[in-house]
Amino acid sequence: MSNPTSLPISLLALSRTRTPWARTSLRLGILVVLFAISGCAATGGPLTSEIEFDGPDGNDLWKLEPGTEKAKLEDANGQELAQYRYKGNVIAVDTADGRSFDVVSTSGKNDSIAIHASGGGEMRYRLSAEPDGDYRLEDASERTLYKLKRREYGFKVEPSAGGAAVKVKRDDDKIKLKVDGGDTILSTKDTSSTLAAACLALDSLPIEVRAALAVGALYWP
Repeated sequence: MSNPTSLPISLLALSRTRTPWARTSLRLGILVVLFAISGCAATGGPLTSEIEFDGPDGNDLWKLEPGTEKAKLEDANGQELAQYRYKGNVIAVDTADGRSFDVVSTSGKNDSIAIHASGGGEMRYRLSAEPDGDYRLEDASERTLYKLKRREYGFKVEPSAGGAAVKVKRDDDKIKLKVDGGDTILSTKDTSSTLAAACLALDSLPIEVRAALAVGALYWP
């Protein structure tokens, strides 16, 4: 992807002029370039860059390693927890402790991402969009486990069983997961997707499943 600081020569030349019109044109030109560059990150497909998730103390907690054929989830010590293999319209998951399952999208978008038993088996979890832009996570019995309510700052994740909600917010150059009214529990500066980050707040699910939903949210934009 292009470096946002590598602006076209014409814009750099324009920056040397001193007229108000030129300065205004320069600002508009830079905005257009940055918008085009940032749009590249929303095209979906396999993970192309590393995503680190930091814990409350700011130290590494988990890491998604990229690859053209698969992504890997590692813990803070570099121990592999799961592999996510891209197989067309399916992401096949193998965990370090021997579990296997698939991530699928019925629409080809992130408005319907489901976890199925490996090889097209029964549905175990489904993350689906509501008409108002919210999301909900359901289990195999179609029981709602979480509601992901869209907000101006990102998402508010509410567990249906009760307990503290988690706000998933853009904060400067990071996305932070904060307990509602409390401290930051997780943060990352390596993705612009609040939906992918919100999947990490579904803490009744194993981390390998939460990361699978996050990889799916990035794979199907």
